[in-house]
Amino acid sequence: DTLQEFGRTATFFLAAEDPLSRGDDVRRIVSEGHALGLAVTADAHNADPETLVQSLDAQNGRLLLLCGVTTRLVMVENGSATLSQAQRDALADGGYRLWDATLDSRDDSRTAFRAARTVLTAFQKSSDPAVVRLRHGAQADGTLTYILRYMQQTSIQHSAIQLSDTPINAVGDTR
Repeated sequence: DTLQEFGRTATFFLAAEDPLSRGDDVRRIVSEGHALGLAVTADAHNADPETLVQSLDAQNGRLLLLCGVTTRLVMVENGSATLSQAQRDALADGGYRLWDATLDSRDDSRTAFRAARTVLTAFQKSSDPAVVRLRHGAQADGTLTYILRYMQQTSIQHSAIQLSDTPINAVGDTR
């Protein structure tokens, strides 16, 4: 609702193991023009490369049935550096693009104001492109409201991640 209020779009990374039990939310995300990505859970770094790609392909199959779209954007929740080179190669060979958050609001352990302040301080220190991580928790809406107000007041540009964008990740993999 907050994104809609501010006329902004975002990228939502869905847990790859999630059975998409929140289908209405996913359909709304797509219908409002937001981008979808898949988030691989923390234990995914233990999977062999083929299993990793197969799990993402299976999730894409469920997305296609649910809302008529697939995605090639992937975020590893514990960071791309936890993946082996073989896993990164398998993802790239499967057409997936690896993304990491560059700014973590930590909205799961802070008040909305403090979480937003973490992000806004980083914005003030750098003009580099940033991928901001918010979680789906009690503080996310308030944190996002503070961030979007600041971005609106200071004319900071934003966009949802597109497949054609050069990925930003800790390992420097731009494939």
